[in-house]
Amino acid sequence: MKSKHISILVLLVLFGAQGWAQKTNGQTVTKKDTIPQKNLNEVVISASRLNTPLKEIPSSISLIKGNQLNSMTKTINAEDIFRLVPGVRIDNGTGGSRVHVYIRGQGVLTESGFRGIGVLVDGISINNPGGFCPDLYDVDWESVKNVEVLKGLAASMYGAGSTGGVINITTKDGGDKPVNGSLYLSAGSNGFWKTQGQVDGTRDNINYRISYSHMQGNGYRLHQAFMGDIISEKLSWRPSSKIKVTQLLTYSSYFNQNSEGISYARYLVFGPTAANMDAVPFNEFQKTQRLTGASIINYEFSKNQNIQLKGFFRMNNYRETSNNGDDHKPFISPGFSAQYNRTDGNESLINHFSLGTDIQSQTMTEHMFGGVHDTARTDTHFSESYIDTDEIKINQIVRQRSLGFYLIDKLDIAKSLYTTFNLRYDRVYNNLENKKPGSKSSDSRTFDKPTFKFGVAYDLVRFANIFANHCTSVNSHRCKSFTELST
Repeated sequence: MKSKHISILVLLVLFGAQGWAQKTNGQTVTKKDTIPQKNLNEVVISASRLNTPLKEIPSSISLIKGNQLNSMTKTINAEDIFRLVPGVRIDNGTGGSRVHVYIRGQGVLTESGFRGIGVLVDGISINNPGGFCPDLYDVDWESVKNVEVLKGLAASMYGAGSTGGVINITTKDGGDKPVNGSLYLSAGSNGFWKTQGQVDGTRDNINYRISYSHMQGNGYRLHQAFMGDIISEKLSWRPSSKIKVTQLLTYSSYFNQNSEGISYARYLVFGPTAANMDAVPFNEFQKTQRLTGASIINYEFSKNQNIQLKGFFRMNNYRETSNNGDDHKPFISPGFSAQYNRTDGNESLINHFSLGTDIQSQTMTEHMFGGVHDTARTDTHFSESYIDTDEIKINQIVRQRSLGFYLIDKLDIAKSLYTTFNLRYDRVYNNLENKKPGSKSSDSRTFDKPTFKFGVAYDLVRFANIFANHCTSVNSHRCKSFTELST
């Protein structure tokens, strides 16, 4: 009899837990659960070009979001963000966001940026058609929502510029209220300070965010001053339940002096704060001005079909001075991508199929003039003075075009086993037209390559999965298959 009473009591508790509403004095009082609920299995990743739960992806991915980002200073560079990610190394030589990035040792070092790692901000690629990424100047870390780092070969999804991995950066949307505002101030040693202001909100079917930030500093070395401004705007509009339009606009201006490296002998004489012998008299610096506009359209044909269209246009004006001369590189970079997605099946077998294309172009006009040593010059912060000569060292036009087609097929088997197959074909065209008298007139190169990746992930327990994948890279070398435990 006692056990019967206990069973009835348990049933009453279970049925009572289904509805928290109780009537008191004719009014409905809703009880709230004071324990926050977290579903660890519903962390969704978009770096794989599909909105996929983290446990279902057969790749190593690190996610930095929310409370982790809010606990950082987020002042001037990417080092504080990526130091949390195993396998990622950041070299920062300017005190700012002109960085060199390596993922598991992959990432080709260049004089002013990196190659072989894809970088996206709100789904728009920063890399040029050849895969080169110059900097992270367009990213104001105070406005970032989350960062996804896909480690390992991703060329089968994003092309030749992603042989080492992908960094996917998503910025914040506006708040729920019609108008919200915030102000951020920071100051530090060596003349550093930063301010950032933001206005955002939601009204009817429009969500918006507008922010501006300025930061500058002198650096700890001689001739290492830097200064940057970022204006960022994000607008989302839902004209209907099936259509979402997102418009992005970013203007960034960044200046940094270049103190360069020094020899060990110079270090012993002048110490760690010394600049290279040529840095000060030639006023070596780099300046980038960039305007990027983009539109993203998501349209749902039905519950299981949708298409996403992206178009962007980027205008750059880059200048770099050194003991070799005064180099000017204005260029424009339009791009477009389209992806069709379809989902079919039932609980025991669900198929996610995607088909897409990426098209990008870039035209750069480069002029480099000779320069002379300014014996009267002293190190003045933020000065852009430089003594040009009549000598023309470089006069050329560089044109790049890239076209990629890709297919992604993902199978969910019995809610515990997931297979993913990626197939992509890329064609990259490069042309250099030399307009300098007496030099070779022009030259062209074309590269094309199919790549694929196959992966399997098994949902071992709620907080961990095990996966393996096999893939090919763009240089015809097959990467090793491997198995890894991901938690």
